[in-house]
Amino acid sequence: MKSSWLSLRLLVLSLIATVLLASVSLGLVFNWVYENSIETVEDEQFSIEKDMLRSVVSTYELSSDKTDFLAAWRRPNWQLQVTSLIHFPLPPPLQDSLKAGDIVTLDSEEGVSLHLLSGTEVFSLYLPPSKVETSLQFGLTSLFYICLLGLILLWIYPLVLRLLVLRQSAQQFGNGNLGTRVEVGSHSYIADLEFEFNAMAQRIENLVEDIKLLSSAVSHDIRTPLARIRFGVEAIIDEDDQSSRELLSERIDKDIDDMLDLVEHMLDFSRLEKQLLQAESTQMELCGFIERLIEQNKTSEKHIEFQTADSAVEMCLNPHFIGMLTNNLLGNAIKFSQAKVKMSVQQENAYVLICVEDDGAGIVESKRVEILKPFVRANNSSEENGYGLGLAVVKRIVEFYRGELDVGESATLGGACFSVKIPIFK
Repeated sequence: MKSSWLSLRLLVLSLIATVLLASVSLGLVFNWVYENSIETVEDEQFSIEKDMLRSVVSTYELSSDKTDFLAAWRRPNWQLQVTSLIHFPLPPPLQDSLKAGDIVTLDSEEGVSLHLLSGTEVFSLYLPPSKVETSLQFGLTSLFYICLLGLILLWIYPLVLRLLVLRQSAQQFGNGNLGTRVEVGSHSYIADLEFEFNAMAQRIENLVEDIKLLSSAVSHDIRTPLARIRFGVEAIIDEDDQSSRELLSERIDKDIDDMLDLVEHMLDFSRLEKQLLQAESTQMELCGFIERLIEQNKTSEKHIEFQTADSAVEMCLNPHFIGMLTNNLLGNAIKFSQAKVKMSVQQENAYVLICVEDDGAGIVESKRVEILKPFVRANNSSEENGYGLGLAVVKRIVEFYRGELDVGESATLGGACFSVKIPIFK
């Protein structure tokens, strides 16, 4: 949950950062384009007006009646005004340009004005707002938002693709293809969501397989003692000898106990998934914890060798289920070994590797996947103690901790080798 929350925060922050960075970058670029474009447009657009202003000033200077000249000068949408230089405040740089004989162009919300100094008087020609400038502003503004939208869509595109993949996988899974999984992208925005989907799909597939295997176990492991019980009851009815009747009664009691024990194991296994989801994890030192479990499982008949990591391995796990995993692997190795069992705990980068090896007969390659399923025994013998749930429990716990379980051959002892690889949670 914490990891998912962090991923969601990173997703939102990356979107905000993308929008801000794009806005600032595009704003600077388009501002530079606008300033350079408007200077070019003004130089080209107002060349006629500047020539006209110079012509008006020249004519004004030659005119004998200047007041009548100004009153008679009319142009549509243009206004000519003469102001004393003293009453015409300008910033020093613009005043210098004006005194140098240059035409100063000023832009405001009311429009554009051209100013030329003649003697001590400033001639001002006021023009209406430029349509070219307005069009340029509108075009650049529209282009800015289009580019901003494009960058946001470019950010959203990978997210939409991953969501479509997730949707397609969910549809396939809902149609009965329980083996459907999402390939988690290395740079996916919803990697946690994809992983949780895969974990959910795996749990559902495991439950469906468990139901099938449970049905098979019920039909075989329960039907057999039921048949014996039925045979024993019929034999008791027909038997007159008291001692024989008591012997048959004891056999029936034993078959009933075996059935109750099998049902209890089935119920425990069916509740394992729920218990794993509800279990609370605590910080623990794995090597010391496993070493204590080895001491509890030691026997005088079998030698157990334990190799630990060079340094302490701190992990956040549930002690009960890690203990169950260790005891099942260790008990299985002790059961099938001849004289020696070796267990090791090593840290490899962000993973911890737990290996349990024995010097027994080993497991043939064709059965190394099959024995990890519930109610499957290594030698398929109904006389073997247990119900074939130990390794299935180990597999379920390893999957819950996002790990891997591998069955192979021991390179040093020659028997079976069970390797558990679990990410280090802290």
